[in-house]
Amino acid sequence: MFTVDFFNELFVLFRAFAILNSGFSGLLFVYGTFFCFICGDPLLLSGYQLYFSGLVCVSMPERGLHAELKEWLRKPGDLVEGTVWGYRADIIRGDLLIEIQTGNFPQIRAKLAKLLNGYRVRLVYPVPERRWVIREVDGKQHRRVSPHIGRVEEVFNELIYCPTLPLAPNFSLEVLLVYAEEAQAVRWRGKRRTRYTVTERHLVKVVNTIVFEKPVDYLHLLPKMNGAFTTRQLSKAAGLRITLARRMVYCLAKMGLIEEVGTVARAKLYHLKAS
Repeated sequence: MFTVDFFNELFVLFRAFAILNSGFSGLLFVYGTFFCFICGDPLLLSGYQLYFSGLVCVSMPERGLHAELKEWLRKPGDLVEGTVWGYRADIIRGDLLIEIQTGNFPQIRAKLAKLLNGYRVRLVYPVPERRWVIREVDGKQHRRVSPHIGRVEEVFNELIYCPTLPLAPNFSLEVLLVYAEEAQAVRWRGKRRTRYTVTERHLVKVVNTIVFEKPVDYLHLLPKMNGAFTTRQLSKAAGLRITLARRMVYCLAKMGLIEEVGTVARAKLYHLKAS
């Protein structure tokens, strides 16, 4: 006869898959309920049902870059991990809600849209200016400095998913330039190369902070252009990769800061929009 401990261990395994794929949670609820019936443990059954029906919330301790940034941002009198309108806010400072997001802006787009109706919200996004990559090779840890130097403009890699968010009067964005350590593990090994995945990131120090209170503040990232320009010309003038330059132009256009004025050699021309 299977024991409750056996099914508890099986539940933990299934839950790991459910975290990676939220659509798996419904299937896990069915299987968990079935297993509890086999065990004949009504208390365990009610626990599973409450857990997956959303009536019970189990919070895991935070760690890594997100938790360390929260500690760095916290000031005396702040409420950490408070609840507002059913949403969990990282830091509550009076009528200001501070939300730290290390990536994946689409994940919090709906949350911010609702909170902005009644609160001032500041989204904090860290950009690693320098990264130290730690990998374990042949049982030994190797630490090296990544040649990539991060820039403030990299925020457009995320902002492209919600480019009109800065138009909200209660919204502000704070970009933190940081030094960070990044632990990587082998994802798979091929004949010619090995793929790695990031397992953990930690804060070394915060180098600089840039706050964007209004849409016009984003124009400070735009280099001085003589008249109309293309994304390729912007890429060369700012020293950005063409993909990032295109995302920057797209976001600035959505904010109403620049506008398309024509084409040259099949490339779109933009210039600053008259205020």
